[in-house]
Amino acid sequence: MLLAKNKNARIIADFQTDWKRSYESDFPMSSVVVRKDYLNAHPEIVSAFVREFSNSLAYANKNPKEIGKFVKMLPELPFESSIVAASIPRSDFRYVSAVNAKKSISKYLQILYLFDKATIGGQMPGKDFYTTIPITY
Repeated sequence: MLLAKNKNARIIADFQTDWKRSYESDFPMSSVVVRKDYLNAHPEIVSAFVREFSNSLAYANKNPKEIGKFVKMLPELPFESSIVAASIPRSDFRYVSAVNAKKSISKYLQILYLFDKATIGGQMPGKDFYTTIPITY
């Protein structure tokens, strides 16, 4: 919004690039966490969610103007369609499975842990924290 509303504003750094340079891993922007008992009881629901989440990200990246139009349908969001459409290409939204993102997530959690153990519940997660969720299309 700032770039669209202030002609003097400019981008001076890319957080993803700087993080990668500093920590030699990607910055995991968001995560989906599922309790193991729920995953075991409802693998088809979790698989369907992950599939649709991945498809939604791919659609948004390919169709930012369409996503911008959807914003108008949500009056509680104070964003203009053009601003949303312009921001999507710079957002680096992509789906990466937990197993494939393990290095990045572990690095991120380690940094939080070293800052304050309480930020991640007092201990680093065990090996069973990461799992493969089969996705059927």
